[in-house]
Amino acid sequence: MCESDSEVAAVQLAECAAGSEIANYMGTSQVARDMELLRSLAGGERLDYLGYSLP
Repeated sequence: MCESDSEVAAVQLAECAAGSEIANYMGTSQVARDMELLRSLAGGERLDYLGYSLP
């Protein structure tokens, strides 16, 4: 978890992302690229995926 003095969720998220090296590789385009790679490796025309996010 990340520590933040702010009560504003967007500020908390920004502070956590700024302090995490991996956050630079977790954007939409990177995730889409990774999912396409998994689909390709699985050999299917499509990849069904169900994911959950923590609050």
